[in-house]
Amino acid sequence: MTTLPKLRIDIVSDVVCPWCYVGRKRMAKALAQIETPHELEIHWRPFELNGQLPATGLPFRPYMLQKFGSESQLNAMFAHMTNVGETEGIDFRFDLVAYAPNTFEAHAYFGGQPLKGSKNYWPKRYLRHTLLRGRMWVTVIPLLLLPTRLG
Repeated sequence: MTTLPKLRIDIVSDVVCPWCYVGRKRMAKALAQIETPHELEIHWRPFELNGQLPATGLPFRPYMLQKFGSESQLNAMFAHMTNVGETEGIDFRFDLVAYAPNTFEAHAYFGGQPLKGSKNYWPKRYLRHTLLRGRMWVTVIPLLLLPTRLG
C-alpha cells in the first residue's frame, strides 16, 4: 500500500478578512491544478485584524470610516474589494455587515488544528456568512452551532 504525499498548508488569516477569503478561493483554484494525488492538510493560524475591538464589536460603517479616514476612501476600498471579489466569484455585501467583531473567540474555536474533511470548510463558511450575508458569529455558542446552521 502506497501512501500519498502530504501537502501541508498553513493559512494565517482573520475569519472576517475579505482578502483572506479571496486568497482562499485562489488557493482552491491552484490546488485543483495539481495533477499528482496528495493528502491535503490545512492548518489555520489565527491573526486578528484588530484585537482591540470590544468583545461585542463596533458598528461596522463608523468603525471602517475611522479606519480609512473618509467616506470617499472607504467607498473606494469597498468598490475595489467588491471588484476583486467578483473576479473570484465572490459577491461581497459590505452593506449588510452591521458590526466589526472582535474575532478572538472565533480563532479560539478554530484553534489552529489541522482541519480535514467538512471541518476544513467551517472557516470558509464563517467568511461567507460574515462578508456576503452580513451575519456575525463572534461568540462561542453560535460557533458551536455553525456546522448545523450552515449545513
